[in-house]
Amino acid sequence: MDLAGLSRRLRDTRLLIGVVLVNLVGIAYGFVYYVPQFALTPGLLWPLVPDSPMAVLLMTVGLAFVLAGRWRPWVNLLGAAAMAKVGLWTAFVLLAFPEHFGFSLLPDLGCETGLLGCGNLNTVLFYSHLGMALEALVVADLLPREPGGFLAVGGLLVAHDILDYAWPADHVGRGCEGIFPHTVPCTNVELTFAVTVGLTLATMAGLWWMSRWASSPVEP
Repeated sequence: MDLAGLSRRLRDTRLLIGVVLVNLVGIAYGFVYYVPQFALTPGLLWPLVPDSPMAVLLMTVGLAFVLAGRWRPWVNLLGAAAMAKVGLWTAFVLLAFPEHFGFSLLPDLGCETGLLGCGNLNTVLFYSHLGMALEALVVADLLPREPGGFLAVGGLLVAHDILDYAWPADHVGRGCEGIFPHTVPCTNVELTFAVTVGLTLATMAGLWWMSRWASSPVEP
């Protein structure tokens, strides 16, 4: 598999501009989605709350550098890692708590409230978040080659995971600690935490593999 070649094809200028525009819509929606949790969270913790829109924002900054011909491997790594981890985490949560979210793999097209009603919105979010994970392929050959960067980003994401599930304050009235999304139930938090850390480690391992598999760094 020519991973570098695939990445370069995905970075066709028109396609890349389209991805950036879609990302901007996702960022806007994501921050609006978290408004209720912002209202219940101390301002100091706000940067740690909106996992998905922050991941998309980091990735989009990296893609903007690529479009400008001034790509930054470390920005690409941070964005790709956050996108892949959060995308896979959201898919896991929806699969783990389908009844809580009214989630199904296929949308209920006969629902009277339309595509975004009757749990269909979470079906859309499931596939869009899988798309987030796949977006890391766009920069597969534009990642740093030094292992220290992967260790640093992985450590940062694990630290975020710990804060998400171990912050000693029930600030959103759910009856459990941590600052993970307030829409996720407090059921089996230990399992969710373990899976989250596992996804972080698997994401970093996958990106390291991608950086090794791709050819030597090329201009975008």
